[in-house]
Amino acid sequence: MSTKRPKTEKTDASLPAGEVMHPSGRVLIVEPEPLLRWSMSTYLSRWFEVFPTDDDAGAERVLGEHAVDALIV
Repeated sequence: MSTKRPKTEKTDASLPAGEVMHPSGRVLIVEPEPLLRWSMSTYLSRWFEVFPTDDDAGAERVLGEHAVDALIV
């Protein structure tokens, strides 16, 4: 008797190196430290459309142009 395996969606772990999933939301990152901002942006961009900025003026500009689902300050 053969059993069929259920179809599974591709998860991050099953993706080849360097390939990303389609973004499923938008995240605004407000972080003055360039290395932290880059690190968080790079990591989160695998799952989300990321808008990094270094100050509140940049955040206001992004919020004026895009709706976001989450804010990281």
